[in-house]
Amino acid sequence: RNRLIYNKFVHAYVKLGLIGFISSLQFTKMPDLGGLTLMVSIFGLSLAVLWNGFVAYGVALLRRPSHKHVSYIIFCGGAGATITPLVSGIFVESFGVSAVLDVVAALYGIVFLTIVIHGIALKIKTG
Repeated sequence: RNRLIYNKFVHAYVKLGLIGFISSLQFTKMPDLGGLTLMVSIFGLSLAVLWNGFVAYGVALLRRPSHKHVSYIIFCGGAGATITPLVSGIFVESFGVSAVLDVVAALYGIVFLTIVIHGIALKIKTG
C-alpha cells in the first residue's frame, strides 16, 4: 500500500515537473509581457511544489532516513539558492538572458528526465 501511494506521489510530481519544464521552454518565446508573466508564474509555482517533492523523493530512497539527511538536503538547497544570483548574473552578462533561460530549461529537463528514468528503473527492478 505504501509503495502504491509513493508511486502516485512520484507520478504527480513528474507531471508537475513536465508543466514546469514546458513553461521554462516558453520564456524566450513569449511575444508580450503578459504571456511571460503567466509562464514565469507557472514555472515558479511548479518549482515551489517540486522542491518539497524532491526532498521527500530523496529521503524515500534512504533505508533509514534521519533528520540529518533532511538537514543536509535543505542546506544544499540553501547554498545553491545563495550562489545562484551571482553565477546567473555572470552568465547573463556573458551570454545574455535568453541563453541563460535556455540553459535553465535544459537543466530542469535533465532533472526531470533523471527522475523519470529512475522511476522506470525501479519499476523494472521490482517487477
